[in-house]
Amino acid sequence: MTPAWVAARQLRQVEPPMSNARLAATTRQAAGHHGVTTEIATLVPYDLTRRWAAAFRTHGFDGVRHQLRHDQRARPSGVSWFGPAGVGAHADGTATPLTPDRMQRAGVRVLPPPPTASLSLVP
Repeated sequence: MTPAWVAARQLRQVEPPMSNARLAATTRQAAGHHGVTTEIATLVPYDLTRRWAAAFRTHGFDGVRHQLRHDQRARPSGVSWFGPAGVGAHADGTATPLTPDRMQRAGVRVLPPPPTASLSLVP
């Protein structure tokens, strides 16, 4: 990640819309027995993930717990709630600037882009 990328982002602490929500744990090994893979957190466009969401909702889940596609630690750290597409009606939470120090504590190196002179073009 570059310092400019980090400076353009922030962390948000938000309260879940439901305190007693039932989440589908898509990172558990047992999820694979139902055809769920880690692709569920990386697929764009969202057609397939929306079908998964509808299936989970049909079985009584309020959301899913999943890996974040930009987090290389491969641990379940994301939660997605089911509802209409678009911005939700819940509060935006508290914003905190994302800093290179926080990124590095999370195991992500923040480096400036390399100088153009050091790059080689490969035909």
